[in-house]
Amino acid sequence: MEEVQLLTSAPLGETAVSVPAETIALQVSGQRLATSWGGELYLPLDERPQAEAQSVQLIAIPYFLWGNRGMNSMRIWVPQAQ
Repeated sequence: MEEVQLLTSAPLGETAVSVPAETIALQVSGQRLATSWGGELYLPLDERPQAEAQSVQLIAIPYFLWGNRGMNSMRIWVPQAQ
């Protein structure tokens, strides 16, 4: 989830989800940045690999419905794509 960014120029959509009850969630376009660090924990700034952006569809579920859903990823603030 750390590599996800929103595409603010893309239109928003609606989708039905059941978590734990039927509700409407936002469907948004985004991108996930894929970088290859080659197994290194740290790299010098000038050696940092360029990130490749992959298109993804995200479902924004209202925060109050997310609780107690088991082991899943959740992000409150999602940055905009540059």
